[in-house]
Amino acid sequence: MYQFLSNQFLLRQRDRQELIILRWIDQWRAINKVKKLFSSWKEETADIVKEKRSEEFCQKFYVRGLLFRSMRHMKLFAQVCGNKMHERRMKERITLEVKAKVEEMKAQQEFLEALIRELEEKHRIELRKKAILKNQCDQAYLRGVAAISNEALKMSHSTLDDFYKGMR
Repeated sequence: MYQFLSNQFLLRQRDRQELIILRWIDQWRAINKVKKLFSSWKEETADIVKEKRSEEFCQKFYVRGLLFRSMRHMKLFAQVCGNKMHERRMKERITLEVKAKVEEMKAQQEFLEALIRELEEKHRIELRKKAILKNQCDQAYLRGVAAISNEALKMSHSTLDDFYKGMR
């Protein structure tokens, strides 16, 4: 009986061990099924995830490009507007300066024209004075010539001998 019990015991023990081993095998199968299922799901979804990531990257890249392009155009527009405003301000400043210079030059021209007229008048007066002085000199010369002529006439009345006597 002891042996029978021991046989039964061994059989039960073997059955228990088989049961445990079968459970482990079932557990391992379940885990492997889950792993295979997960790996197949991962493989299937990897392409979809990769495609979604690529689409998301492309969309972000496109939006970023639009943003940079719009910023560049806005900066360019602002620069052009700024340049136009600066150009307008500079034109106004330059026209004011030019008008001031023109007025200054007109005033200077009028002053110089008045100075020229005054100098021309002085020149005319000097020419008149010169002409009067020349006439006076001419008259004095003619008077001198006439006086010399009168002396010559007086001398011609006397003889040359008298003249020569007077010289000695």
